[in-house]
Amino acid sequence: MIITLEGASAMGKTSVSRALTQRIGAFAVSKLNPMFTRVPDEHVNWYFERQVGRRRIAEDRAIDLLVLLDGLVEWLSEHAPPESMPYGA
Repeated sequence: MIITLEGASAMGKTSVSRALTQRIGAFAVSKLNPMFTRVPDEHVNWYFERQVGRRRIAEDRAIDLLVLLDGLVEWLSEHAPPESMPYGA
């Protein structure tokens, strides 16, 4: 099962995610910025591809764990044009 935590900035999504990982042993996929280092000349789809990567991490881990996504990525696989999906759609 994947749970996505959504909300405005500084509303406690990361705090909730951390608390749930400690209390119930869920696996948390952190926000994008701590996971990846941006490069000065990143290509136009860089951010999008990293979000897709976060979603894929969640799907892989959700086979046997409760997964928490810190931030919205649920719409990616449904709304992205296939040519923009890394690793195939």
